[in-house]
Amino acid sequence: MTDVLQNVQNAAARLLLGYSRRQSGLQKAMREKLHWLRITDMINYKLCLLVYKALHGQAPDYLQELCIPASSDIHRTRLRSAHRGDLIVPRVNLSKYGQRSFAYVAPHIWNSLPQQLKDSSLSLNVFKRKLKTHFYL
Repeated sequence: MTDVLQNVQNAAARLLLGYSRRQSGLQKAMREKLHWLRITDMINYKLCLLVYKALHGQAPDYLQELCIPASSDIHRTRLRSAHRGDLIVPRVNLSKYGQRSFAYVAPHIWNSLPQQLKDSSLSLNVFKRKLKTHFYL
């Protein structure tokens, strides 16, 4: 499904930029001129934003319950993951659908972020700016 959406985004970018189908450098122009993220990066950006809001009490309760910091588990308090601000990634039984759930994907993507983005003292606007910069790189 993301391939179809990426093709639509590419077609829109070609139309706006006046690129032909055979012309190269579309992805670079999408970033530099239009400031657009690729579809997969946009999805990851939105997921990380939801996790940030869940950790700061700005998301619905059902999302907050799925974002469990590793530091809140008494058996994990001495682990490095607890000090880095990582989240607990639950085990999934169904390999097809379980790995697509918010409960699995959101903590997995959050844990892959650099340490400076997981700083709890960042305001929402600063977090958004730094997160988008991270996905541009």
